[in-house]
Amino acid sequence: MTTMIKHTFWLVVVTLVLSFPASARWDYQDDDLPTPSEDAVSLESEIGNLPSKLFMTPSDSNKVRRLLAYTLDEQDREIIAFNEALAVYRDETNEAHWFDVQTQYLTLNSLSLSKQALLELASDKTFEQLTGFGPDGVTQFKQEFEISRLNAEYFLFFQLRSLRT
Repeated sequence: MTTMIKHTFWLVVVTLVLSFPASARWDYQDDDLPTPSEDAVSLESEIGNLPSKLFMTPSDSNKVRRLLAYTLDEQDREIIAFNEALAVYRDETNEAHWFDVQTQYLTLNSLSLSKQALLELASDKTFEQLTGFGPDGVTQFKQEFEISRLNAEYFLFFQLRSLRT
């Protein structure tokens, strides 16, 4: 009986030793994944450092207004860049152009989330000014409509690429 236990033990050891090199790696990760721009990431971290609306000081409120103005300007620039990246991809569909399109999409999405967070922290007057029916609210509506149009085009290309693979 002890001989059988020894043989079983050695069989298990040999099986384990030989099976480890054949194990699959589940941690495969691409090194070149698209990411939002550094400006969008730093803006997001600055917003994360702001206190809750209840605990804001006047200097925090001023910082929210400055960050909101910066976010709106940056969003205008990124809309143009995203539109250009989609146009280039439309003309020539290759991986490098798709990478640029995805980077622009992620950047614009990050800026939209930052704007949303800043509007929640902004004063009621600023919130109403940017979301109401006045000239600034209409401008924001047009901006959001353009972002929606570009996102729809992006998702169309994304689905077409998915069907090809």
